[in-house]
Amino acid sequence: MAEFFSRLLKEFDLQSHTFSVSGEREIGEVDVGLLYLYSRTSLASDDFLGIHSLAPSAGYAPLPELYLSGRYNFQDKDFKTSPSRDAQQHAASIDAFYFFMDSRAFLNGGYRIEDENTRSSEFDYVGHFFHLRLKTPIPIAALRPWNPVLRLGYEYYDKDYSNVTASIGENRGDERTTLTASLKAKLYSRIYAKVDIERILAASNLPSSDFDEEIITFQVGMKF
Repeated sequence: MAEFFSRLLKEFDLQSHTFSVSGEREIGEVDVGLLYLYSRTSLASDDFLGIHSLAPSAGYAPLPELYLSGRYNFQDKDFKTSPSRDAQQHAASIDAFYFFMDSRAFLNGGYRIEDENTRSSEFDYVGHFFHLRLKTPIPIAALRPWNPVLRLGYEYYDKDYSNVTASIGENRGDERTTLTASLKAKLYSRIYAKVDIERILAASNLPSSDFDEEIITFQVGMKF
């Protein structure tokens, strides 16, 4: 029995290695950057996926409390066990950060568009992604000794697949909304506690991608 469970769990072994090189430079009042990243993932001890990524970016602060950024990202995906999923992806994103409370808090909003073309056209899609995020200390005097920090997040994406998915006999469409909340507080000196709540609402005409999920995690850690 133990050997059976050992073999079963081994099928879910996941190992990933990442190599990256990046450079940044300020040209006038604009921050420009370039990132190259390569990741290699194995599943159940077998080579599974390799991804090359290249991402130039630029950022600008028109006001002391406002920062705007844009990025283009190219990915080349190589699925070792499923060549039909090999793909090239082009994506572009914009983000805005508004800082307040002496830059101890910020509000972030962004949009990204992805266009992925695969060797098997069944998996081609165009996706639209939106997000809003807030990070802020809780400015209540009675709570100051614990230095609590609140994070809230909203994410939405819509993926429209360009061709018929064989298993459902029609073009696949996915929508997903993710709501997150996190609270982190100091317990003693370098010790902190953190609770995270995540709610996922996924709607799709592909049954395996149609689900609702709630995840709650609690952590206690130490800063060194």
